Amino acid sequence: MQAQDARGVDAALGSLQGRVTDMRNSLGGLLVKLEHEQHNWPSIHDNFTALSGHASNLLKQLRSDKTPPMQNLVILPLEIRNEVDRYLEQKTDGRVRVFHHELVPDYLRTKLDLSLEQHSQSMVEKATSGQAAEDIQKKVDEHNAACSEVLNLVTAHRVEWREATVASSGATWQDEAETQKLVQSMEPVIVANSKDRPGKVMRSQSAAKSELKAAASSAAHPYSRK
Repeated sequence: MQAQDARGVDAALGSLQGRVTDMRNSLGGLLVKLEHEQHNWPSIHDNFTALSGHASNLLKQLRSDKTPPMQNLVILPLEIRNEVDRYLEQKTDGRVRVFHHELVPDYLRTKLDLSLEQHSQSMVEKATSGQAAEDIQKKVDEHNAACSEVLNLVTAHRVEWREATVASSGATWQDEAETQKLVQSMEPVIVANSKDRPGKVMRSQSAAKSELKAAASSAAHPYSRK
């Protein structure tokens, strides 16, 4: 590994360690509330939301393009001994005091334990026993179709609700064409009433247009802020 790549991996590991610490602290706070405090569901919900946010941020950083790929890196212990390692004890908050040959396979394992893997496989076989692959796929397709139908119904009702809300709000909209028709219909009246004042006809027409436009622009808008 080149020096630049090594520095990138060290920086990514440091950032990931901070994310893991935040998630661990959030999880510890949630466990304390569940075990030693009276259940206050809004508070527990807030703690669980914070824990979920930390987990999402950790996964987002792992999947980020800026994080160097680490799935091909091999972790090897530099030293294995039976004596207490103070540095390791401090870094693990006292959870791991020694790092000997019995702990190495558990802490550096990249696959499930064989007994756990066999147990998981037996549960999968038990869940799918007596059912053909076609039947399972058919049930999955039916479930997806039902979910899609529910989603379409919710979307349609949401659109109808929005239209009904706008219709019931009694909102008035400015229509430039209707404004012009109204102005044109008033022009003969203005001219008839202004025969003895020909010099003021144009000014009266302009004033009428300004008043109509001001009234139309001041109409209540459904999204106007009060």
